[in-house]
Amino acid sequence: MKNNLFKIATFLLLTISMVSCSSEDDGEPVVTNKGKFTATINGQAFSSNDITYLSVGGTEGIIAYGAEKTTYFSVAIFPKDFPVGQDVNIAFSPSVSYVNGDKTYIAQTGTMNFSVLEPGKRMKATFSMIGTGDGDNLTIEGQFDVSK
Repeated sequence: MKNNLFKIATFLLLTISMVSCSSEDDGEPVVTNKGKFTATINGQAFSSNDITYLSVGGTEGIIAYGAEKTTYFSVAIFPKDFPVGQDVNIAFSPSVSYVNGDKTYIAQTGTMNFSVLEPGKRMKATFSMIGTGDGDNLTIEGQFDVSK
C-alpha cells in the first residue's frame, strides 16, 4: 500500500509539473518534442502532436494536449516496471488519465505495451483502457510515439 501511495504521489507531482510548466510558457512545450499521440474515446478520435515529455526522478511522463489546453492525456510510468514488448496491466504504473474540461478519467483497467522504451529519449506504446470519472466510464484505445 505504501508503494502505491508513493506512485500516486509521484504521478500527481509529475502531472502538476507538466501542466504548470506548460501554462507558464503560454502553452508551449517545456522541451521541443517529436511525436504523435492518437486515441479513440468511446469511438471519437483524439489526436495530438502538442506533447510535453519529462523525465523526473526515475519517472517518465508525457502530456498530450488536445485542440484546447483543457483537454489532454497524461501518462506517467516507472520504466523499470516495463518489459518491452509485453502487455502490462494499467494500475498505478503506468498512471494514465484523460482530462476533458472539469472531468478527469483515471485508468482503472486495461493494458499498455511498449515497443520502444528508452528512458529520457523515447517512448512508443499502444494502450487500451477503461477510464472512470464521476461515475462515468470511457473506453479508450490509443498509441503514442514521443521522443525528446
